[in-house]
Amino acid sequence: RQRKDTIVLSEIDNIFFEKFEIYLSQVKIKVKSKDNDEVISKHLADSTITKNLQTLRVFLNGQLDRGLPINLAYKKYTIKTKPVPALITLEDDEYRMLLNGLENERLEKVRKLFVLQCSTGLRYSDAIKIRKNHIRNDTIFMNSTKTRQKLQIPLNDNAKEILSECNYDTSTITISNQKYNDYIKELCEHVGITQPIMKISYRGNKEIQEPLKKHEIMSSHHCRRFFITQNLICLLYTSDAADEED
Repeated sequence: RQRKDTIVLSEIDNIFFEKFEIYLSQVKIKVKSKDNDEVISKHLADSTITKNLQTLRVFLNGQLDRGLPINLAYKKYTIKTKPVPALITLEDDEYRMLLNGLENERLEKVRKLFVLQCSTGLRYSDAIKIRKNHIRNDTIFMNSTKTRQKLQIPLNDNAKEILSECNYDTSTITISNQKYNDYIKELCEHVGITQPIMKISYRGNKEIQEPLKKHEIMSSHHCRRFFITQNLICLLYTSDAADEED
């Protein structure tokens, strides 16, 4: 959008890719601050830069397959794999800290929705749409809002308790996605999920360390991480137990 020159497909080569990566590393986007509504500027994440480069390469591959005049020199460019920072998720004891009800009505709604997501692995967009007709034999049957995939998720005791309390209608505990993520941080701080952590990200080859408290990074995405992590642990445990029996 900032370049007025016409880009000709047949002129996109490995040099173009190099310049495009440099350009993306210098681009700044405007986002709302996590602490308030102030708009701040920030660079694109390395993962976003890599995704843009990969998307361009896939596009060129497709045009080449269609027989269009593409400069094959673009294939010489290697999209470098960036270091992947360690994922931070809830621990078992932290999850248990969220299981007790709260007197604060606002945070109690957040707690119920957060624990429900941790127990089911549902995205926010799916968790807020659960109704009675989605539940059969203690199992959720619904289509994912984002992927249209058919979901079939057994309910554990924590999920069943929360759904029962809201009469199997999560609209009663729903708030906007933005406020929900803000309140999750407040909820986690309230129950004591506040230990110091080091958030690590990468800019080019430079490692950036940011000291934070754990509640400051919590969001609805961490529910799915927790759910997936717990299921992987169970799978590995079951696999190890089966190997021992053999």
